[in-house]
Amino acid sequence: MTTAASFPRDRPLRARRRLAFAAGGAACYVVLLALQGHPAITERLYSSTIYPVIGRALSRLSRIVPFSLFEIVVAAVVGVAIIGIVSAVRDVVRRQRRISNALLSGLLEFGQTAGILLALFYVLWGFNYVRPSLETRLGLTRGSPATAEEIAGFARQLVDAGEAAYMTIHGRADAGTPTRLPADRRATMAALDSGWRRATTELRLPASSGARYGAPKSPWSSTAARYMGISGGMYFPFTGEALVIRDLPGPQIIKTAAHEGAHQRGTAVEGDANALAFFVCALSPDPLVRYAGLSFARDQMLLELARKDPKRWRVEYD
Repeated sequence: MTTAASFPRDRPLRARRRLAFAAGGAACYVVLLALQGHPAITERLYSSTIYPVIGRALSRLSRIVPFSLFEIVVAAVVGVAIIGIVSAVRDVVRRQRRISNALLSGLLEFGQTAGILLALFYVLWGFNYVRPSLETRLGLTRGSPATAEEIAGFARQLVDAGEAAYMTIHGRADAGTPTRLPADRRATMAALDSGWRRATTELRLPASSGARYGAPKSPWSSTAARYMGISGGMYFPFTGEALVIRDLPGPQIIKTAAHEGAHQRGTAVEGDANALAFFVCALSPDPLVRYAGLSFARDQMLLELARKDPKRWRVEYD
């Protein structure tokens, strides 16, 4: 007869507590679904009130250390999971724990962890996905789609403005070398902050958008991040860090920093973050920051022209 004493490493399931945590994560997702049809409520009760306090506090705390906390948090979560799996397998192999106990306990622990992380994700940032779109927040109305001629005109304006910024940076039309960031990036990031302040005033964004957040960081695992499909950067809401992949071209680092800064300030939708990144860069007093935003917008406009009228795109691109 098998008794409990035969398996001294069996763990208490604590099913009620663990399922409660899993249910908490699911409940936050249900709230997100409910808020999808009420973006104005999300804006009033979370995105422009609660979130700015949370996001800025996390950002200012994480900026105390010069390295990325993102990797430490991920390594801790993954490390604890691996240790738990290895320990369970060892106990089962040694016949000190029933396989049913190990599997059920593992599933319950996974559900608990997933529930906690999901709830934290939504509370710390994720509800911003259902706030009003940027065009709604800016009071813009959507008209008829732009014609190929209009898109080509915008592209030419961006090319001219970008060339003017390039001339200010290098003093000539072609410097012969890639445009790089200065060795000390603090002045460039300060100019980006200045762009945020000006954009906040001119676009009538919430006052929190012009506040100072933690500077972007480059994770040590940038190479691994590329293999995972992260080509430019990401925002890590658990620490409030804007992360930019190392070794990008100078203008792309600036544009990505502005894009992740938009996420930091509560803009979750990628297209809206790109638009804010352009405005912030274009309104900066630093010609290098302006060039980064203008060259990004130029490429996006040419890409849109290529989709709409390939023949016209070839003319403009040449």
